[in-house]
Amino acid sequence: MSKEKIVFSKKIVEQSLKEPFYKILAKFPELDNLCIFVKETKFYGEQHTLRAYPPFLSIISPKRRRIYPIVINSNKNMPISFFSLSEDEKVGAMAHEFGHILDYSNKNSFQVLWFMILFMISRKYVKSLETKIDTIAIERGFGYQLLQYRQRIINEQRKVYKEYLKICYMDPAEISEIMSKYPEQYKDTISTFTLDESTQLGSTKIMKHSFAHILKTFYSFFPGLWQMIVFVYVKKVHIKGHF
Repeated sequence: MSKEKIVFSKKIVEQSLKEPFYKILAKFPELDNLCIFVKETKFYGEQHTLRAYPPFLSIISPKRRRIYPIVINSNKNMPISFFSLSEDEKVGAMAHEFGHILDYSNKNSFQVLWFMILFMISRKYVKSLETKIDTIAIERGFGYQLLQYRQRIINEQRKVYKEYLKICYMDPAEISEIMSKYPEQYKDTISTFTLDESTQLGSTKIMKHSFAHILKTFYSFFPGLWQMIVFVYVKKVHIKGHF
């Protein structure tokens, strides 16, 4: 196998994240030949616990040379830290991000750019996309773990963020409904969870929060972007093939 082939099919995973990563990878054989790295990065403000970013650092590269990052928020002041999750919750959270990577890997460069634009401006698109990604995780056998993770997020996040989650993601009741379509996989794990209606907020507040959330995301991400480009993308992955 050529050196380039080895580099661009490599999985770069920090030691503490290997167990959930490879457990999920076994159910996503389509990703075997992709370069995926999982890295802890400190975000600020009210942010996601983890994210799979589109391959914008390698967007003009051929698909076989793209690099797909999954970034774990290492901010210990987060309402819910990834490392405070149970093993099932970690798997559920990461399985959702694997669904995103699978989706990115099927897009050409123009489609990735269009995705990034729609993700910023269309709440309807985000809901549709996240439903699709959750469904992928459920179909691959991670519905129970995803349900546990989403219940934890819904129960413990701040009130305004709960509503943001409900607008953009499937709630546990919706996840349970999808799981019920696969009775052989999820015989005794269907939940009857329903979201507390007392958390309902006005649409204006939600829109303001969504916009502020987007701004926080970009503000918190760009200070670390140079690190991803210089150390991860250029020096480590392209030249050495490792951290």
